[in-house]
Amino acid sequence: MASLVVIDDQPTTNASIPTIQYNPPANWKANQVCVACNLTSSAAMTRLYQNAYGGTWTNAWWAPDVRLLTASVDFQGSTVAAYFILFWRSEDPNSNGLGALNFYIDNQLELSKDINADEYTFELDSTTRTLLFQKSNLNPDVSHNFRIGWTNNGSRPRVAIGLDAIEYTPSPSSTTGSTSTPGATSTTSASGSTGSSKPIAKIVAPTVVVVVAVLAALLAFFLWRKRRHGRKTGLAPHTPTSQGQQVPGLNMQYGSLHAHPFQVPSTVGRESHEGGSQIVSPSSMTMSASDYSALYTSTASGAQAQEPPPYTDGQEFEGESTGASVHKSRR
Repeated sequence: MASLVVIDDQPTTNASIPTIQYNPPANWKANQVCVACNLTSSAAMTRLYQNAYGGTWTNAWWAPDVRLLTASVDFQGSTVAAYFILFWRSEDPNSNGLGALNFYIDNQLELSKDINADEYTFELDSTTRTLLFQKSNLNPDVSHNFRIGWTNNGSRPRVAIGLDAIEYTPSPSSTTGSTSTPGATSTTSASGSTGSSKPIAKIVAPTVVVVVAVLAALLAFFLWRKRRHGRKTGLAPHTPTSQGQQVPGLNMQYGSLHAHPFQVPSTVGRESHEGGSQIVSPSSMTMSASDYSALYTSTASGAQAQEPPPYTDGQEFEGESTGASVHKSRR
């Protein structure tokens, strides 16, 4: 929410704050106490200065031949309000006239209010800072004129009025002036403009969105390429053949690149110390040349004797599957 701009009843040195125009000027008295008001004590004056914004007020001075006094100001904003200090003529019981305040915005009457003494509380013949008019929902994009008219019926009113300050809520594009909380006695200046932030936001926001979108697209593309590359180069899991499995068509064990030269019958025997036959297993096939020749002759019994195959002395290969030592095959 924008801060309120406070237009004090008297001109300030801040050029950004509008100045109230009084008419006729001679009938508006700055920091004057009303006739027949008992404000002569220091306590009464101290209270008055403390209640007034900035310690000042401008009194609408009654005169028999002047029935209308005005105060006006131009502003650009969405709300406007007017604060007053009211005085009680306690020393003149014959002051029985009636005064009234009329409030106009852009020459249109918004409120007409009679000032009756019984509606207010007076202490030492003055009131605190009192809000008598407020208007909101104004068009903040155009300049407005706010005018106050004080009238009387010809007799001196029992209640005198003093304008304390006019406040308004500025539009975002306008320059702000003094800001205040009602009842304060000092002015805080804050000038600047908020309009320039909108173009910056319009430029920065799309840029951020584009950058985020590009980064997201690059990340998605990288993940897609990585997954596609994995599908192209991935190999099916290898299920090894069980150790010792016979490879069809070859007389060799899986895991060994060396073929057996021949099958040795499991019933091949050799003389034992007990006179029986001894089973020869493949693991015991490391033998000398004479043993090799005898073994060959015994396996060929009943058939025509043949010369044994060439014997390769001392050359063995170690199979991976059974760990047995086998001879190198014939060349």
